[in-house]
Formats: sequence, C-alpha cells, structure tokens
Amino acid sequence: MKKSIILILITFIIATSCTDNTTDCENPDYSNCNGIEPHYGQLNIELTINRENTKVPIIIYTGKIENNNVYQLDTATSNNYSLTVDINHYYSVQATYKSGNKTIIAVDGDDVKSKSSSMCDSTCWKVQDGNIDLRLKYD
Repeated sequence: MKKSIILILITFIIATSCTDNTTDCENPDYSNCNGIEPHYGQLNIELTINRENTKVPIIIYTGKIENNNVYQLDTATSNNYSLTVDINHYYSVQATYKSGNKTIIAVDGDDVKSKSSSMCDSTCWKVQDGNIDLRLKYD
C-alpha cells in the first residue's frame, strides 16, 4: 500500500510539473524580437556624489585597464552616468575620489554584448548592457 501511494504521488508530481515551452510557429509573436543585430549598447556606471566629491573624474577604457586603451575621459556630476558604446567589448572604468587628504581610486569592468536566439524562422537579438559599480563603500 505504501509503495502504491508513493507511486501515485510521484506520477502526480511529474504530470503537473510539465509545462509546454514550445513556440507557436504558425502564429508567432515577434513583438519582442529585434531581427537586426544591434551595434550599440549602454554602459551604466554607478558613482558616489557627495559633499566632498561633487565632481568625480572618470576614465573609461576599452578592454582591461592594464591595456591603457582609453575610450573616453569625463567628469561625472551625478550618481548615475551612462553612455552609448560599441557592443561585444569589455569596458573598464576608473573613478577618482577624495577622502580628506587621501585619494581613492575605484575600478570595475563589464561586457557590453549582443545575444541571439532563434524563434521559428527568425533570429532575434538582445543587448546585454554593461553595469559598473564604482560607489564608495563606507564601514
């Protein structure tokens, strides 16, 4: 009897946990499908703007910071800084802060890339934006 209850329970779990993840290719919904491969994405940078750091110098590099391939120099005046960049690249960013008479340099990096997926007879493209966190962390 105990084996029968377990068998019925397992059968019920298997039957109710199956979902249909197939795409209807006779009436496909292409509303979320970008059929053109993108060339640009966003690089989103989070910074700390406070009384001591009202303007934060940033250096954006293509690739690793060690390669010294400067993409852009700027001074941020808000906590969020975004720029449009070429996709399929890794970007590094350096921010320079002041803390009393000390200088704090924050560095982070991320990829900006495109991803493709197949939907029926089409290729759909999405951009994975880069997200950089250069906020100061206080203890």
